[in-house]
Amino acid sequence: MKKILIPILFIYSFVLSAQETLTKNIITFSTIEKNEKTILLSKQTTSNSINYVLSAKNKTSKDFNKCKWVSRLTKKELEYFAVTLQKIKQGETIKTNFVTLKSKNNRVHVYFKNTKCTSEHKTHYFQKSCNRELSFIVLQNQIKKLVKTLKEDFEQDIFVNH
Repeated sequence: MKKILIPILFIYSFVLSAQETLTKNIITFSTIEKNEKTILLSKQTTSNSINYVLSAKNKTSKDFNKCKWVSRLTKKELEYFAVTLQKIKQGETIKTNFVTLKSKNNRVHVYFKNTKCTSEHKTHYFQKSCNRELSFIVLQNQIKKLVKTLKEDFEQDIFVNH
């Protein structure tokens, strides 16, 4: 009996600890800058938490290597990011512990902190791996679309959870 019970308990404990992660893409947009990037914001849901993932990659050209970035945000950080993007004034700079926003010429320059290129490529011969942080420029029409999409996603959470 013990020989059967122990393997069953062992397998059962793995089944209980395994959590299914659902990933839903929320919005994708391309930046308009010299080093064009594709930004993807997705939502990862497990049985006990919701996280947001900001993924970005740029295109390879003769001037730029192909880089990829991934940054995880909490719902609170993403809500703050969306509200701040919408309310930033021309010429203003806002710094937080995870992002810096600078508004110039009807564009917002976004600099995410603590993000590094994950492509594992070298910048030049005999040098260290690329460690560029994620930065991109968002236009006003992209900000409006991003904020609208995030509000809709947050409202869905409210209706689902109550």
